[in-house]
Parts: sequence; structure tokens; C-alpha cells
Amino acid sequence: MCIKKFRKLETTKRLLRMCMMCSTVVMISAIIYSYINNANDVFITVIEKCFELSAICVGFYVWKAKNENIRKYKEGGEADDA
Repeated sequence: MCIKKFRKLETTKRLLRMCMMCSTVVMISAIIYSYINNANDVFITVIEKCFELSAICVGFYVWKAKNENIRKYKEGGEADDA
């Protein structure tokens, strides 16, 4: 029987997940509220800003991962199997 070790998530992965979850919750609630109350003007802006926040978080995470991989391969490290 194979027992997997519980790995702690890195801080940036936690931040990325929290950002994506918060953006998703805000977008869904804004869509539902605007559908119920026919208020479109404000919530279009809210949804737009949530997409921008998610894009910034993903961009930062990709940039950080790229720089870590460059540094790792310059030092002669091998790729992880995880």
C-alpha cells in the first residue's frame, strides 16, 4: 500500500490559490447579484477587476517559477520528480 507524504504547499502556491478562490467567489456573487437586481454597471467593473487581480497573481507565479528554474539549472540541479 502506497502512502503519500503530506507536502506543505509553498507560500506562493497558497497565495495563488487564495487569490483565485477569492476572485471566483467575488465574480460568481457579482454575477448572481446583478442577475437578481438588474444592476450591471457596477458589477461589470467588479468582475473586470477580479480578472485583473487573477492575471497579476498568475503572472507573478509564472515569473517566480521561471526565475527559480533558471537558478536551479545554472547550479546544475536536476529536475524534481514531483
